[in-house]
Amino acid sequence: MVSRSNDIIVLAPPKTASNSLYKCLEDSGVEFDRLPFNKANIKQHQTLSELCNTFDVLDVNIVDFKIIQIVRNPLDRLVSSFLHHNRMVSKPIEFDNLIEDLVELKPLLPNNIDEFYDHMYEPHWVLKMEGKPHWGGIRLWYEQNWYNDKFANVKTFKLEDLQKDVKPLADYLNLDIKEFPIENKHNTEDYLSYYTNEQIEIVKDLYKRDFKLFDYEL
Repeated sequence: MVSRSNDIIVLAPPKTASNSLYKCLEDSGVEFDRLPFNKANIKQHQTLSELCNTFDVLDVNIVDFKIIQIVRNPLDRLVSSFLHHNRMVSKPIEFDNLIEDLVELKPLLPNNIDEFYDHMYEPHWVLKMEGKPHWGGIRLWYEQNWYNDKFANVKTFKLEDLQKDVKPLADYLNLDIKEFPIENKHNTEDYLSYYTNEQIEIVKDLYKRDFKLFDYEL
């Protein structure tokens, strides 16, 4: 999401309340740029370099923007991604199988996407996912730190903190934000209940950079 009129760029990985953030900022007066007509099928959840390419933001002009990103505890985000994935596909997977698949296949991301697709999804679902620009697809399994692929100055806000107090976000963007509404919330389950102790350690290793960079407990 890019707003030239407000000088804001939003990095929005899947399952980090990106819809909530979009609504929150729009309700506070932020006007986001529309996708160029010739790029109308571009997927959401783009990395910083992809956003800059889509909206023709030159590297020299990046410093003119406040770049923000909401981050989420990787353990919670993975379960949310799993649940979202199973709502979208015709053949749901078991959580235990997902962990096993990610141990084997996540090293293919983000550079070997086709090979990841071939091993992770049935062929007909590859076509469906490619035709759904609104869905995160395999980016459900991306690390959150991959979105700042230009190593720019990005201000991060933890989702868990924003749900309690939106003032730090409002102050940083100099906006009158009253609340942070949670959109598309499908359940209130205890996400940790999905994991065995061993699986928690596996995910901590798979997403260790997110745990470290965004100051989540390892």
